[in-house]
Amino acid sequence: MDFYILAKSMAYLFLSLSSPTTLVFQEPIEYVSAGKNGDFALNRSNNQKILVIQPLKEIAETNMVVITKEQHFQFKVRPVEKGHHTFVYVYPGAINKTFVKKLETSDFPNS
Repeated sequence: MDFYILAKSMAYLFLSLSSPTTLVFQEPIEYVSAGKNGDFALNRSNNQKILVIQPLKEIAETNMVVITKEQHFQFKVRPVEKGHHTFVYVYPGAINKTFVKKLETSDFPNS
């Protein structure tokens, strides 16, 4: 799965207790923090671009921050039984400026 995350926005990351989730970033990770101490195993690869996250116990919804040299990413981490993320490529997002307003109505005013 690919995540394109806009600056100053948060993405949901769904984790399972039974299997790790792997996040692949475009540049080396300088800092990562998730939940409280002892909630997660956070392991980085030798090239520092890959983060493997595994909950160590039952967790409530919590936050995770990953900082690279040029970017920072915020995640809302939520435990789920089905439909969890297993392998995610993370990219900085960009606003799509190719759309052009063709029509303005009272239902959809210019904002």
